[in-house]
Amino acid sequence: MYHDDDRKSKHAIELSKLHTYSLYATVGVHPTEAVNITPDEATIKQLKEIIGTNREKIVAIGECGIDFEKKFDEQKVEASQTAQFKWLEIQLELAAEFHLPLFLHQRGGFTECLGILKKHFITHPNTVLIVNCFNGSRKELEDFLDLGKNVYIIITGLICSDERGSHLRETIKYIPLDKLLIASDAPHLTPYTMPRPYPRRNEPGFMPHLLVFLAELIGTDFLKLAEQTTLNARKVFGLTEPYYFGSTTKGDILSLELQKEEDNKMKKPHKEKEVKPTIIKLEEDQHVFSLKKEDNTQLAWIVSTKEKQIMEKQQNLKKTIDEMVNLATTIELKEVTANAIVQRGEETVYSNVPEKK
Repeated sequence: MYHDDDRKSKHAIELSKLHTYSLYATVGVHPTEAVNITPDEATIKQLKEIIGTNREKIVAIGECGIDFEKKFDEQKVEASQTAQFKWLEIQLELAAEFHLPLFLHQRGGFTECLGILKKHFITHPNTVLIVNCFNGSRKELEDFLDLGKNVYIIITGLICSDERGSHLRETIKYIPLDKLLIASDAPHLTPYTMPRPYPRRNEPGFMPHLLVFLAELIGTDFLKLAEQTTLNARKVFGLTEPYYFGSTTKGDILSLELQKEEDNKMKKPHKEKEVKPTIIKLEEDQHVFSLKKEDNTQLAWIVSTKEKQIMEKQQNLKKTIDEMVNLATTIELKEVTANAIVQRGEETVYSNVPEKK
């Protein structure tokens, strides 16, 4: 997320404090707002106070940088660009002063942006730079990575777009895996590898679809890619391990304890009664993908043609049942519930209804 003034930055910090281990804040001046915020001593001092008093919840300076693609009034174009350059320089200094990463936004103006960054890295070679929503060429990628040893590249759902992201599908192969991050950029850039109909608003929960698509492009196991990008994110933002997810109505509770409690509820005895099977009607681009476990029980999911191809490819690679189930969970396939009949038209294509004794 980005914050372009004092009010928004403070609001982000307050939200992060409500969700101790799942939300964090960045603080800075976004380039599209730079022309509206005077880079004077009072404003800079205010930013420093916000960062200094909330250091434990702030993980980066930004989102800041250069944006020449946003449309401004002709009278404001030159002033906006000058303000963007100045604010980028200021926030690079803030990142160095507070030992925080710089969360970079760059749309257009690559040459100017790179020039400012090179000047900064001469005196601050250990600066951590996170290039958000990278959409450039291989040459631009190499120019960013050549700045220093602590440069990370974020890929978003843009790469899933045939129209806008197709060039990235080759460029991504040149990003070292230990420098790769993924992000949702929500509410924008929905990954169009999701099942239709596509949601109008992107959400962080859709990132597994992006992850699986990237793993296919790079030619690696999606679980390994998930582990590596998570490790990169925890390293670059200084995040804690996900053992605990904040307070509940019952007080502070470990997620594993919470899971055990939910599992125990499921195990409580209940009276047997006859339940009518659920009828699931397949749409035109829907199929059933099923797996048989060692105990001969079956698992099944409703999948699109693309998802079916992904699952079959992994199955052909001799993935274990557990790995296949993890994949299905990651890309959020719709599981066929117990006691269900799946039909295409009037024809039954799958059933897990127990036989009557």
